[in-house]
Order: sequence, then structure tokens, then C-alpha cells
Amino acid sequence: MSNLKRGVFLLILCCFVHSPQVNAQNKINPYIKIMGAVGLYNIYQSYGITTADATIAAGLDFNDFFSVPIGVNNIKVINSQLDIVTLSISPTYRILKSKHAVSPVLSLDIGTQIWSNGNGRFVKPGNDYSFTSYKPESVGAYGVDQVRYKRGLLFYKTKLLVDFKINEFNLMFGPTFNLMYIKNENAKIDWSNGDIYFDEYISDHRGFGFELSLMYTFPMKKQSLDELENRD
Repeated sequence: MSNLKRGVFLLILCCFVHSPQVNAQNKINPYIKIMGAVGLYNIYQSYGITTADATIAAGLDFNDFFSVPIGVNNIKVINSQLDIVTLSISPTYRILKSKHAVSPVLSLDIGTQIWSNGNGRFVKPGNDYSFTSYKPESVGAYGVDQVRYKRGLLFYKTKLLVDFKINEFNLMFGPTFNLMYIKNENAKIDWSNGDIYFDEYISDHRGFGFELSLMYTFPMKKQSLDELENRD
């Protein structure tokens, strides 16, 4: 978890440097965004995976440089059968304000699974979460222990992107660091009596990748912090 802590610390440090106290007028801009992304990752150590993501999120933008969206993300692993829906928060820091068409962006994605088609399904030996039709009663017939996917616990990304902004569209690309914690079960057979039992364990998968995304933002009316305080 040290990589996650470093990413959070770096984002907090960036926000401190651009503290709202520096600005004479602080603006809050609520918004809804939709985003599609494709990524190439080596997240399974010896395997490379390709994902296609679709996200819808709502959040707040502070002074055109820091935003905090919370949304639902559908992740499809293209080169396997794994399909996951996560609930995630994605604090994002844009180094230059939106009046600049191009800017570096630092973003964190931290989410947890709320649905997956992999729950309770067996994974093919040596495969990156492609599934088999194995059933518990057939485990011993293959002569090896079988892994069963239970659920995704944590999905985390640190992203350093280049953002091209055109009106309400943002085209972003750049490198990512990816971390996943997945709860699995080892299905084993007791050869003395033929009973099958399951041992739970948590596997972590990490690696670097590259992401390309296109985002459209539906902005809402901006309000200053002073206006919000006076309304109270």
C-alpha cells in the first residue's frame, strides 16, 4: 500500500501549493462527466492486459485546477472475459487552469468492486482471469488446485497525463501505475476422503501502463465560496 500512500501525499502536496487562499475569488463548479478510456497494462506481472473503461461521475471543481468526482466505472478486460463495475473517487489536479488548452494532469483513481461477472467462477490455470466451466466437484479430475475469483477489493491508479482541452471536451493520455487487490479462493481436494475445501487469499497485481481517454463535462453554474457562506 506504500505506492497508494505516496500518490495521495503527492496530490495533497500539489493542492497545498495551489491553496484556495492564494486566489482572491474562490470558485466551486459542480459538474457531471462521462468518459471513455482504453488502457494497456502489464498489471498481471507476466501478462499484459487491455482494458476499455466507461465512466459516469458527478463532482466539484475548485478554482479550475482541482476536482473531486465520484462515479461508477465499468471495466472490461478485452483479452479475457473479466467484466467489473466499480464505485470510485478520482481526485484530479490540473496544473494549469482551464484557460490553458494544454496542461499536465495528476490523477488518482481509488475504487472498489460493486459487481463482476467473475464472482464465484474458476480461472483457467496460467491465465489472466479468463474463466473455465469447472465446477467444484470436478477439481480433483484436473490434478491441480483451481483458483476461483471471489471479488475485487481495491482498484487503484496513479495517472500522469497530458490534457488537451477543447470547450467541454478533454483528450488525455499518459503513463499510469496500477494496483489491484483481488480476493480469490483456492479449491483443493482432500485425497484421503475426496472432500473439496476452499482457502481464501488476497492477491495483489501491480504494473505500469498507458492510458488514452476522452471526457465530456456537463458544467453547472459556478458559485464562489463567499456566496455559499452568505447563503448559510
